[in-house]
Amino acid sequence: MGVQKKAGGKDAIIYRKDGTRDPNGELQKPGNKTGSLIEARKRKLPSLHLEAKPRFRIPKDKSNTITPDGLILALALAQAIIKFSSE
Repeated sequence: MGVQKKAGGKDAIIYRKDGTRDPNGELQKPGNKTGSLIEARKRKLPSLHLEAKPRFRIPKDKSNTITPDGLILALALAQAIIKFSSE
């Protein structure tokens, strides 16, 4: 998981699988032009951009809801953000 240090840049804090972090990492493909990031930047708000496979974001019935796997992913992300933001 990588946390972009500044909107529009590649510099990032990279969290490794073992929980350690590299404060001088670099994103390979930073998400800079998504609608949510553009709006957050305009409003000077922190934002999170996540690329997820369809199984996490598109329910079988195509409804506008989260999938069961997406809910598990969202909860895991929330726990990770809480854990790492307190360090």
